[in-house]
Amino acid sequence: MMEPILTVDIGAGTTDILIYFPDRGEFFKAVTVSAIRKTAQSILKEKGELLITGTIMGGGAVSKAVVKKAKTDHVYMTPEAARTVNDDLEKVKEKGITIISEEEASLLLKNKPLKHLRFADLSLSEIKPILTQLGAEWSFSYIAGAVQDHGVCPQGVTALDFRHQVLQERIERNPSPEEFLFLYEEIPEYLTRMKATGKILSQIPHKKLFMMDTGMAAIVGASLDPRLVGCTHYLIVDIGNSHTLGAVLSEGLIGGFFEYHTDGLNPKKMEELLINLGDGRLNHQEIVSKGGHGAYIRSCPGFGRIESIVVTGPRRREIMRDISLDYIEGAPLGDNMMTGASGLLESINRKEKLNLDYQQ
Repeated sequence: MMEPILTVDIGAGTTDILIYFPDRGEFFKAVTVSAIRKTAQSILKEKGELLITGTIMGGGAVSKAVVKKAKTDHVYMTPEAARTVNDDLEKVKEKGITIISEEEASLLLKNKPLKHLRFADLSLSEIKPILTQLGAEWSFSYIAGAVQDHGVCPQGVTALDFRHQVLQERIERNPSPEEFLFLYEEIPEYLTRMKATGKILSQIPHKKLFMMDTGMAAIVGASLDPRLVGCTHYLIVDIGNSHTLGAVLSEGLIGGFFEYHTDGLNPKKMEELLINLGDGRLNHQEIVSKGGHGAYIRSCPGFGRIESIVVTGPRRREIMRDISLDYIEGAPLGDNMMTGASGLLESINRKEKLNLDYQQ
């Protein structure tokens, strides 16, 4: 008897949880408010001095909230938590934040009345009752989590250029999107957020633990849409609350991609990006100069040969409204909200050669 498989996709707005019971062929799932959103709200709600401990977590809204808080109240952060704001702790200090050691934080809690928050992308005390309600015991055969991690870039290299370089090198080695699924013990050192979140998940009993980039998990998940059966060339776009990733695939292999902050997109820009992606006419530096994260082209079939455009993500209707291109709203395993979580499951299936028949 095979124990269930747990996948957790951690985004800027939601954390999506999927449990699959292989022996029964059953899925159970939940969508919760993300730790990023809740933490940002908590920071801005607290009055007076604030101590932040814990580990690195998703930035964005959290980083902005910390910086805003530091303008009105004294904010103390331990080094690992402070890297949520910036990997360079000197730059964190420049924002008026005081960096203290774990020992100093413990003493501060004992001797000073102040609010305390602990940073983490996931809380086991919160997720355990959810898993129980979904019918799972506290033990799994496989666990996989997904976060977006730009990585700690070398000195003199921008975060966007470093992420682009890492993604490009990996795709050139093997363009299968499931190759971005890392065994927990093999996560590169520069992916600090991924390692930190994996460490939290590792406390749940399991046989094997994997971590993956959220964008690549979404690509794999969207490719499960049954309407893609028989398609050779297609585009997949995951429009998240914070970030958007689009990719062109041919026979399941990545031919190119682009990344953008979702706030920087509109229907006209999206249409232009999709056509240029299909034609292989995107340039990394040009995309960055226009406010995007970057782009990479390996081998594209030409937009005229694209058979389908699959769109997923919580902000898909906002960005795709009135667009002139035909597209379908992807629903992997019957649920648009489970794109990343489904992609994690399918990546495990492919990587471990499990031959799961959950699509039947």
